Amino acid sequence: MSLNDLLLSLGYDDNSELFNPSDKITEEKLYDLNGKKIIIRQYVIEYKNKKSYLNSEYEYSSYYYSEEIVKNNILELISTIKFPEPGKIYDVGWEATYIIDPKLFTKKERTKIAIDSFKTSRKYLNGVVGKYEPKPGDIIGSRPLGLKIDKGYTEESEKEGTLQRSILSKKIFSFGELKSDGMQYAMYDKDMNLIPI
Repeated sequence: MSLNDLLLSLGYDDNSELFNPSDKITEEKLYDLNGKKIIIRQYVIEYKNKKSYLNSEYEYSSYYYSEEIVKNNILELISTIKFPEPGKIYDVGWEATYIIDPKLFTKKERTKIAIDSFKTSRKYLNGVVGKYEPKPGDIIGSRPLGLKIDKGYTEESEKEGTLQRSILSKKIFSFGELKSDGMQYAMYDKDMNLIPI
């Protein structure tokens, strides 16, 4: 079954074009704290229409799950991103490249880096002229995946770090609750303020 067939079975007769997601639009910043270095890379991936974003989830889910789970995942995402209303989707976030073992950063240093990264992200969400320029009705999504570095590389550390990031994302960026796809979403209103979804 194709995405078009699935959408049709759900009552959506949509023959709009599918586009590949953009390459990551990135901006890097090097932090050097007492000789300890880390690179934080802000990124944005643009989906030209909501159907293209749905297709990304469809391809992923179809590979791993049964048809019933795929259908439920797509139904939930349709509701979240307000398909078939027009608009683009932007997947935003940041990645870290550690030049040293991250455990060597003190808690205070990690907090300083995180706060500065959140501030940079806030500016980045307003768009980068000539690279990407969101409009009212567009939606941003972010995966608040993260570790609690001082607790090591464990599943529990990842759960705790992800929860902490999701709470900060709600407070700082107005993202909504964490969804079952592991993402948080918000929509630009007519004044380009972010409204949680």
